[in-house]
Amino acid sequence: MRDTPRLFKSTDNDFTGAGLGYLTELTSAKITEELNGSYTLEASYPFSGALARNLVPGVLIVAKPNLFDAPQAFRVTQVLKNLDGTLNLLADHISYDLCHIYLSPFSASSLAGAITALADGAPSNDFSFSTDISSAASIDMSAPVSVRSALGGVEGSLIDTYGGELRWNNWRVHLLKARGSDRGVTIQYAHNLTALEQKRSIESSYDCVFPFATVDDVVYYLTDTTVAADAPLVYADTSDYTLYDYPRAYLLDLSENFEVGDVPTQAQLKSYAETYIAGNKLPEETLTATVSFIDLQTIGGGSLPIMLGDTVRVDCPNLDIFGLETEVNKTVYNVLLDRYDSIDVGQRRVSLSDDLAALEGASVGSAGVSAGGAVKESDAMSAAVTLATGTWATYSGDSNMPSLTLSPGSWVISCKAIFSANTSGCRILGIDSSDDHTTIDIRIAPSPSATTQVTYSKVVRHTSDTTYYLSAFQNSGSSLTLSASSFLKAVRIGG
Repeated sequence: MRDTPRLFKSTDNDFTGAGLGYLTELTSAKITEELNGSYTLEASYPFSGALARNLVPGVLIVAKPNLFDAPQAFRVTQVLKNLDGTLNLLADHISYDLCHIYLSPFSASSLAGAITALADGAPSNDFSFSTDISSAASIDMSAPVSVRSALGGVEGSLIDTYGGELRWNNWRVHLLKARGSDRGVTIQYAHNLTALEQKRSIESSYDCVFPFATVDDVVYYLTDTTVAADAPLVYADTSDYTLYDYPRAYLLDLSENFEVGDVPTQAQLKSYAETYIAGNKLPEETLTATVSFIDLQTIGGGSLPIMLGDTVRVDCPNLDIFGLETEVNKTVYNVLLDRYDSIDVGQRRVSLSDDLAALEGASVGSAGVSAGGAVKESDAMSAAVTLATGTWATYSGDSNMPSLTLSPGSWVISCKAIFSANTSGCRILGIDSSDDHTTIDIRIAPSPSATTQVTYSKVVRHTSDTTYYLSAFQNSGSSLTLSASSFLKAVRIGG
């Protein structure tokens, strides 16, 4: 009876014994956990059961939440009586107690200091906190907030500031760099995959931000359409600066960054917008999948485990999905059968911010496919390319322009283009599978006093080997130079 759910009093904090008794008469019990999200238990118990009258809001049910973790405590929040003689129980993980433990405003100059503030700033309780992340970034919680919200429920929380994934172990809270790992698990059609639903969405996708601030009832907004040399994304005039075929701009309210009497400048609005973009992902699209298995304990034909946060790959040829790299972001565990009912896996966000960071860290000149076949990069340009006024620079006109051949499948293809300083004109970039510069992906107003660096990404899909080309155009002003540090890079995202 070691893994049979047990019932404890609301005030218990030691779950090593039998408590009030074993809940052997449960007719169903499922625990759902989402990565950095909800953690709940739903169960049914007969009204005639031996412990029925003890099942009241506030008591604790201790049960195994998955195949690997120790039993966890869940506090009953609702008890529903049904005419069929059953009690439906809803319970939250004990960590939800932190929703009702409040902190006074605090600030810290590092993550270590923030962890100390969580432990010392709240009224006496049984919780402890730890992390394997080292960061000297500062955090400022300017208003009272619950401990759980400070961890990851409000803007400026620990997760917002430092990143990471939360692992709950009863009274112990761990903020980890990564909760799971890549154990080499592959879920395969006609082997252990029994159901699969894949969803691609751009519902929460934006390709730029439009910053504004309201101070003293006056609205200030960005009118400067130039782009700083190190700007991570293009923003401002969304009719021209769109990475889609239609506008998808995020309206960014920066009012809280200014005080009464301030007059926000263009430079301030731009700087705050760049800071926001750097710290928040503007996803180009997301892919999610709900997957069910025959037996999760024998994934890949062996005894490889699978846990929340793990990286797994999905093969489903009849849906044209091959080696889709996903992350386990939700599990539904059947407590009584000691197995998962289902897991959700989600493609890590195809994010402009993520991809730009990858571009910045790329080693130009390392052409070819990585060990996993997931990343490919154009050859390094042997020399810079000069764009005369009113002319296109294309691969057919100058074979030094970046080009990249991709195998069949879905890819995020990105370019990084660096232009010399120029006092006027509009630069245009396009990534296309034909070298005829018919595709205009982005227009960029130049930065007069500095070089202009542009990074851009889009999703492409094809069924045969396809070569993509970077084209660039200068419409007026003097000629300018496209730096030899410019390149194309692609990351595979699916079939």
